[in-house]
Amino acid sequence: MRHGSFLSCPHSLKGLYMRKSYYLKGFKCKNKSFFFFFFFLIILPFYSYSQTFSVSPSMAIPGAATVFAQVAVSSLSPVMDVSFGIEKICIDITHPQTDDLTLWLISPNGTEILLSAENGGSGDNYTMTCFDGNQANPNITSGSAPFTGNFLPEQSLGFLNVGTIDPNGTWKLKIKDDFFFRSGTLNSFSITFGNNPALVPTSSNDDCVNAIPLNINSNFTCTLLNAATLSNATQSPESDLCNFTNSPFDDDIWFVFTATSNSHEFLISSIVGSSNELIFQVSSGVCGNIVPIFCYENNNHNFTVHDLTIGNAYFLRIASKSNVNPQNISFNICIKFGIPNPPPNDECAGAYSIPAGGSGCTGVLGTVNGATASADLFSCGTSGGFTNDVWFSFTAAQSSHQIFVSDISGTATDLDFQLNQGNCGNLSQKLCFYDPIPGDEIIIPVNNLTIGNTYYLRVSTFNNAPQNTSFKICLGTPPPSPVNDNCAGAIELTQLANDCNIITSTIEGASGQKGFECDVSFEDYFDDDVWFKFTPSSSSHEIDIFNISGSTNDLVYEVLSGTCANLNPLLCQDDPNNEILLTGLNQNKVYFIRVASYLDLIENTNFEIRIRHDNLIVCNENESGPGTLREAIINANAGETIQLDETLNNKPLYLDFPPLIIDKPLSLNNNFGENIIFKNADPNFFEVLMKIQNQFSVKSLILQGTSEDALKIEIKNGGSLISY
Repeated sequence: MRHGSFLSCPHSLKGLYMRKSYYLKGFKCKNKSFFFFFFFLIILPFYSYSQTFSVSPSMAIPGAATVFAQVAVSSLSPVMDVSFGIEKICIDITHPQTDDLTLWLISPNGTEILLSAENGGSGDNYTMTCFDGNQANPNITSGSAPFTGNFLPEQSLGFLNVGTIDPNGTWKLKIKDDFFFRSGTLNSFSITFGNNPALVPTSSNDDCVNAIPLNINSNFTCTLLNAATLSNATQSPESDLCNFTNSPFDDDIWFVFTATSNSHEFLISSIVGSSNELIFQVSSGVCGNIVPIFCYENNNHNFTVHDLTIGNAYFLRIASKSNVNPQNISFNICIKFGIPNPPPNDECAGAYSIPAGGSGCTGVLGTVNGATASADLFSCGTSGGFTNDVWFSFTAAQSSHQIFVSDISGTATDLDFQLNQGNCGNLSQKLCFYDPIPGDEIIIPVNNLTIGNTYYLRVSTFNNAPQNTSFKICLGTPPPSPVNDNCAGAIELTQLANDCNIITSTIEGASGQKGFECDVSFEDYFDDDVWFKFTPSSSSHEIDIFNISGSTNDLVYEVLSGTCANLNPLLCQDDPNNEILLTGLNQNKVYFIRVASYLDLIENTNFEIRIRHDNLIVCNENESGPGTLREAIINANAGETIQLDETLNNKPLYLDFPPLIIDKPLSLNNNFGENIIFKNADPNFFEVLMKIQNQFSVKSLILQGTSEDALKIEIKNGGSLISY
């Protein structure tokens, strides 16, 4: 055979795969005939090689959305196994908070591998982050953002290299962003194949003594997942007491968990590998002497175990259903609160009697754990659906009662209430009540009761999903109504010369007067209103409500004019500053101010209220707040004089941080001939407490520092302090 003759008869060889052997037989060329015997064209991997497929899409990852990036793979061997397969994937993602993201790799046949689920905390970015099978690398769950370098994914890439998947086709990177207000960008995505493929990890919990502790969710969700694999698992010496037909525990793995509920639900997900059929056993006892309490063999892989003892440890034993070994199955385990049997008061006929006692009473304990929806009608407009309701009853001893609900705890602590009258099976709704503040103590007012009649209270969580919420409930007597509970008892607000006529009031025990609202949307708020009135001394006044304390500090206000028999609404206000500025007032009219809590609940809020017409009177020695020097300086115009009220005779005006700034010419005077004293409020604070940047004239000023450097006054930028 001549070399030149060989070149004169070219022949193309296409569609060849790496690592395969090919045999070239004799063939004829035009005008020439060649025949070759025992000529082998062999393409073998004489050295390690790899091939990478990549894209750089600059693809947006919107908040609260799921996106897919694709990489096309071709011309590879049609089987991935332990000698050739996927080695790693690499990503580059710009994102301000990586724990918003969950990442999966999806093979052309649809097999899904979880790479990373909400890892990295509040850190940002996956910067050239690679996932591979090198067991020396840290798991992505133990890393922190920004992620850079090589990590083990949450599920092994080795489950793709099991001899059943063709790498040729479209591979996808699935990205889920679960937070609406943040977004990111996928910069690049690559997959590398070669003959150093990722291998399936070996089970470390092959025996009972090496059982791995399981994370348990604190509610009915599956936020916490536990990864598991049956790779290379063997049979344990513990007895197989489940006796499944043709399904021995011959390749079992072991976990241990401590019960946090009497019932737990187990969910098995993301099963990949050589089979998707598993068997389960839950046992008590100790290794070598286990006592099976639950056996499960069903292909849906979700089951609930009841009658557990909270605080006790239990073993979970899992094996493949097949008796063919070995298996390389991988999956995730979720344990969440299970739904127990319904409580005795799940229906109206089993209603618990509510004991008397009022706020702080021992009460009766209730729970919606295991509760189901009742057949009795419900029509509460604000309810979540009463899908897990329980029932209570009481006999009215007076025309008004208060129901106290406390010690609310569990998976959901915002509750719905419905009060009904009549008999079980023939009830009519009397009251609906929803508590929008989860977990707080609730007081439900019930009025217009018929003494001696029995009433039924229905309680549910607002959230329709199963919950294990518990609470304590008892019956009390309403507190006495405040003197200004209605318009006729309105407390007079007067404007004394010193502007410090402060009235202390409360809405505890207050009832509501309807029919006066300037805005119908405010009507339900004024169910616990108290009343004040005043006759203006000028065309404008400011009403201040301050020192608010108690069960809520969120108040609403209404201003009206006229008489109690003929009121004219002027203003509705829901203002967190708790200040009402009134202008255009008629000095010949009487005005009413109505104060209530924003919530449709019984509250015990206390507050102070005053009416002002002069902002320049100091009647409060504290460093900040209504009537203080700080407030007067803020309100004063350049050149004005601030007056000290006689109630502060020989009392110091306290200074504290932040420093009081005098940036306009002002005077501070008293009309009773005594000294004006400045003193530091905190004896251990040594920073500047007053910065004087303009002229500040103070009559008979005395400085009383409680220790050295404890009262610092800074004068600069043309400022001056004059004591006259």
